[in-house]
Amino acid sequence: MSEIYHIAVACDNSFVNHTIVTLHSLKKFNSNRTFFVHILDSGISGKFRLKFKLFLFRFGFKFQFYKIDYSQIKNAPVSHHVNLASYNRLFLSNILNEKIERVLYLDSDIIVLGQIDTLLDCDIKDFFVCAAAEIITNSDRNRLELNSFDQYFNAGVLVVNLKKWREENIFSKFVDFISKNSHKIKYWDQDVLNYCLKNKWLRLHQKYNLTHFYFYPNDYTPSYFGLNETQYEETQKDPIIIHFTSHQKPWIEGCKHPQKDIYFQYELTFKKILFG
Repeated sequence: MSEIYHIAVACDNSFVNHTIVTLHSLKKFNSNRTFFVHILDSGISGKFRLKFKLFLFRFGFKFQFYKIDYSQIKNAPVSHHVNLASYNRLFLSNILNEKIERVLYLDSDIIVLGQIDTLLDCDIKDFFVCAAAEIITNSDRNRLELNSFDQYFNAGVLVVNLKKWREENIFSKFVDFISKNSHKIKYWDQDVLNYCLKNKWLRLHQKYNLTHFYFYPNDYTPSYFGLNETQYEETQKDPIIIHFTSHQKPWIEGCKHPQKDIYFQYELTFKKILFG
């Protein structure tokens, strides 16, 4: 029997299509792998759940849906467009079966453009997560008590060491930080993860989480990511995962992301396969 690789995603009705695009692109380039998808259900109902299940069955995914009890983080900061579901990642070690020791979490605004063996097979036994670095301002650095040499990671692509999370009861640290420091939280669970896992994460190459910063460059981007100009250009040309961060999402009117057409190609393909 082939090894099963565990993937976690989170979505509601409005993001079902985008999550399907993400998983479709994952399967296309990694068809030799057997995936079990853990779906953190933030409100998937009726025809949306049926559509999602149809896709998962059709493309050979094993899967399970999960509802989350947010009572332990009810005081976490939210906004008019962000609710407690934005903290779903924090619950992974609690809701997934204890026999599962690691999981790859993927945001629903990404597309996969190559094999992800590095993510599926990387050695993270001494780290809580494996992630790619993110741009951070000095004010945000001070807010989260990060030193000048501490880096901040983007939580859209995470290899999560569930075994280590459970051994060190990291979820309780998340809850404690939220209850005592909600005023420090600006970017929701990503801030919580970065504060609690400071210097306890393994850095991924940027090509596994290429955010919009790479497509709207500024003077400090290449050096911030530890790359020279040539490496920066190579990474931009040959990404494994493109992450449509901020408002540069293909389905948002006015999006100018240069790779947005790739998203629509995947969307069109899965619709043709499912619905003719």
